[in-house]
Amino acid sequence: MSSARKRKLEDCDQSSRSPSPSVSSLQNTSVVNSPSMFDERALEREIESNAVQVPKKEISKILNLVKKANLTFSEEGVTGVALVRDLSGYPDHKIILLSSLIQSTDIDKFPEETIKKELISVGAKIVPYKFKIDISNLSADVIMRKLLPSNIEIISSFETIGHIAHLNLRDEHQPHKYLIGQVILKKNPTISTVVSKTSNIENEFRVLPMELIAGEPDYFVSLSENKCTFEFNFEEVFWNSRLEHEHSLLVSSFSECDVICDMFAGVGPFAIPAARNKMCRVYANDLNPKSFEYLNHNISLNKVEKLVSSFSMPEILSNYWSLKFMRKRISGKANYHKKKATSSKKNHII
Repeated sequence: MSSARKRKLEDCDQSSRSPSPSVSSLQNTSVVNSPSMFDERALEREIESNAVQVPKKEISKILNLVKKANLTFSEEGVTGVALVRDLSGYPDHKIILLSSLIQSTDIDKFPEETIKKELISVGAKIVPYKFKIDISNLSADVIMRKLLPSNIEIISSFETIGHIAHLNLRDEHQPHKYLIGQVILKKNPTISTVVSKTSNIENEFRVLPMELIAGEPDYFVSLSENKCTFEFNFEEVFWNSRLEHEHSLLVSSFSECDVICDMFAGVGPFAIPAARNKMCRVYANDLNPKSFEYLNHNISLNKVEKLVSSFSMPEILSNYWSLKFMRKRISGKANYHKKKATSSKKNHII
C-alpha cells in the first residue's frame, strides 16, 4: 500500500494494521509473495504465419482493407500481438500479419479480389513469417487452462474491491489456489492482493473469512461507488462490490428531503450516496465497531457530516426500539430539513 494511503487512514485506525492469524500464517511461506509459481517460459511458443510485405507509405491503406475483411492474424485467447512489424533487411517496407485462412504465398490466390488488386498495385507480396508469443499475449483463461488439470473448471470471474481480487474457490481448486492467485495477479495490473474465501460467512458482523493466496497483505482499500469514495479495511468489515447496482437502484428511488434510517449501514454504501447525491437526511447504524469507525471516516471523507448521523446501537434492531428510534429521529424535526420538508417527504427504513 502506498504511504499516502497509509497516512490518510492512520487516524481512522492504528490497531487494525496487524494481519489476521490466517494471513500471518501465510507470511512465512514463499508462495504468496514469489514473483511467479510457474515457469512462464513454458507458455512461450512460436507461430508460423503468412504476412503481407508492403511499402511503408502504403501500410495504412492496406492494413485498413485487410482488417475490414477480417484477414489479420487472430487466435482465440491470444491478445496484444502487434499486427504491423518491421522486416529485417527491408527498411522501406513493413509487414502485416495475416489470418491462418491465408495459406498460400501466391498473391494470385488471395481470397479477396479487391484487396488482391490493391496488393498487386502497390507491389506487395505474401511472405512466410515466424513470431513468438508469451504470457503477455495470453488471457488468464488460456493460462489456467494450460496449467491446471483438464478436469478442473477454470476461474473466469472474481470480485474486485479496489486493488483486491476476491475469489470463491471450490474444493477442487484448493491444491492449486496459489497458482490461480499468481495468474490473477499476473494478468490484472490493477490487482496487487488476491484473497480466497475460506468458509461461509457466519460471524456476527458478516466479515469475510479469507486467506491471502497471492500478492501483498494489504487490505486497506480506497474505491469509488455511486460518485462517493469509500475507504476501509476489507479484512474487518462487510463489503460486496457486486451489490453496487442494488445500492444505486435503491438510492435512485429516494427524493430530496426523504429521511432514511439505515439499520445495517456498514461503511456507508447506502447512507453516504443517499446524503451526497440525493440530499437525504440519514440516520446510519451498525454494530460492528470497525464498520462504525470507517462509516464515520467515510462520512467525513465525503463531506456529508451535516446530513448523516451515525450510531452503533444494538437496541435499534428490535421492532419496538426501531419504531421508537424512528419516531424520535425522523419525525421531520431535523434542522437541515425543517424548511425544506413538504408533504411529499418520505421516511425509509433499510
